[in-house]
Amino acid sequence: MGQPGSVVPMWGTGTGTGRRAWVAVTSTLVLLATGCGGDGSSTGAAPATELAATASTAQAATASVGPTTTVLVTYPPNGQVVEVQALDNRFRVEDITVEAGTEVRWTNVGRNQHNVVAIARTAADVWGVEDVDFQPGQSYSHVFDHPGVFEYVCTIHGVEGVGMIGSVTVTG
Repeated sequence: MGQPGSVVPMWGTGTGTGRRAWVAVTSTLVLLATGCGGDGSSTGAAPATELAATASTAQAATASVGPTTTVLVTYPPNGQVVEVQALDNRFRVEDITVEAGTEVRWTNVGRNQHNVVAIARTAADVWGVEDVDFQPGQSYSHVFDHPGVFEYVCTIHGVEGVGMIGSVTVTG
């Protein structure tokens, strides 16, 4: 998924548009980054350190270039950890809100096997753990590196929207 703090292109299936879209998005990001900051005495070009800082601290965003291209801005791990317990038949806390870059750790503190299965997975949002790796006493962690709402379910004790469910809302 690229380096932490990097812009990750996700191309559609259009023919010939991928490279042109990447160049357009990259050029736009460079122009935006060089136009920001400075004391007015520079020549308009931002030093490499400013560009790197801008890329790693930028507000998360997606940009569409044409009908099939999306750019996803990711955040590096921020060192924060939020705990979620898998009890028998429910998650404690079911719904949490974290900043992008936060690690969420699920621990099975119940007596039964559980799993954590993401709902509506996309190529950029593949995460979760199956029951064979999440027995009582075991933990599973995932760093949420971009904003969004990520719903999940224990498919042994629930289905989408009912039963043992939860969500992680990630802010930028």
